[in-house]
Amino acid sequence: MKKSGKALALVLAVIMTATVVFSSCAQSGSGNDTTGETERPGTETTSGEPVTEPGGWEKYTADVPTIKMNGRSVTFLSANWASYDYQTHEIFAEEYTTEPINDAMFDRIIYMEDKYDCEIKVIAAYNASQGHEMLTQSILSDDENQSYDFYLDKLNRYSEMSVQGYLLDLGTLKYCDFTRPYWDSDSYNDLSYFGYHFAVCGDVTLVDKDYTGMLVFNKEMYEDIFVGEELPYEIVRRGEWTFDKLYEIAGKAASDDVDNERWGLAIFRDTLLTFMVGGGYRIGYKDENDKPVISLAEKTTMDWSLHLMEKFNDTATVLNIHSLSEGDGGSGTLAAMFEDEKDLISYVRGNEVEFFRQTIEFDFGILPTPKSTELQKDYYTDVNPWGGVCLTMPVNARGVDELSAFIEDFACQGRNTVIPKYYDVLLDFRYAKDEDSQEMLDIVFSHRLYDVGAIGNWNNFAYDYIAMTTKHDTNLQSFINSNLESINLQIDYFERKVKEKNPI
Repeated sequence: MKKSGKALALVLAVIMTATVVFSSCAQSGSGNDTTGETERPGTETTSGEPVTEPGGWEKYTADVPTIKMNGRSVTFLSANWASYDYQTHEIFAEEYTTEPINDAMFDRIIYMEDKYDCEIKVIAAYNASQGHEMLTQSILSDDENQSYDFYLDKLNRYSEMSVQGYLLDLGTLKYCDFTRPYWDSDSYNDLSYFGYHFAVCGDVTLVDKDYTGMLVFNKEMYEDIFVGEELPYEIVRRGEWTFDKLYEIAGKAASDDVDNERWGLAIFRDTLLTFMVGGGYRIGYKDENDKPVISLAEKTTMDWSLHLMEKFNDTATVLNIHSLSEGDGGSGTLAAMFEDEKDLISYVRGNEVEFFRQTIEFDFGILPTPKSTELQKDYYTDVNPWGGVCLTMPVNARGVDELSAFIEDFACQGRNTVIPKYYDVLLDFRYAKDEDSQEMLDIVFSHRLYDVGAIGNWNNFAYDYIAMTTKHDTNLQSFINSNLESINLQIDYFERKVKEKNPI
């Protein structure tokens, strides 16, 4: 096969304005004191029941008091990407630009600043390492004028701050209800350690959606190969969209190519984690004490992993971009292959779908991550640990009660205003209402799981694990044997430090 694709650089669209100016308005001097004036919302805003808006979206109301903040600043510190390989969104917009997501974010900013009498600011750290340094300095300085109210950290990095005792337990927030639809309740549970909830994902930001795993397929190519047959949407609806079914379709697409220049499925190393989760497995979970356990060492999990890895090694059917070269372009090259119609089905994340809508001329559709068997009840997918972002709060955040009301409403307004526009962009509603892909996207976002083994990445084993696919290495038992003792020692140390730094 021809192992090439035209170079493609994904556009970086960071919708965020960085500022380093701090407000000198009246602020709380201690953690849980409320400094502003409190207004109880009227009946129409306290029921919490959604109202269906035109277009089918349910509009929610946060059941929180409106606490006037007397002009104080609400400051988000955000860990940015140090490279420009990805298209990311943050939470801030400076003005209307006619770009749908930007303008929806600006609507949210205006609404929140007016309702709570505050000024929303975002400070960008170059990357997570710099963000940690800035957060650490602000906490150690004990200077109210140099503190942050929220920190958007990388999923694979927030535990470092919890070990230092620098993160607030979100479970103590008075006005936050993490069971509401604008929060990802799976993240609240999956990202906890030893009973502490240091991080959560939700409709505060879009980055966790941008790094949610899914598949895209070339509709025109599919119809040419499978003449007169149903599209995969029907297979999904019947609950029959399994990895083996995907592999069967991919094999047909590859063998049907007379020029031997097309693969049925294109992936890269991170796909292994997504398909593990899709099959109902994770490389790490938590026990009854909320302590991480490496489940990859268990037979059923290892068997599922080996099944995936062996099929990934079928180079006539599956192209692993990273198997070409460890430094070969990653998601950019994967996107280029799909754009060049070199594969029928491609692993992607939300940010690539958005890019495709701007560049691809042929018709394509979205599909969820496949199940392991038809007996599996739901479709699952993961949020990438290296790209996904979570919300945390520093322990020295000022006025925790008012901030908890604010962030609950902020997430709620994200669901009401930003998420519908995000769907519009991913589904390209400007031209046609792709109801099939909208249904598939709903499935993708409804059951997202967070793999504690991948996020913790003790002894670098998660990264080394997915790298095995680039070398066609299936010696998984040996890999586990050489890592497990060190991993368990690191988890024990992690437990001691978290409990030491965060006494109940």
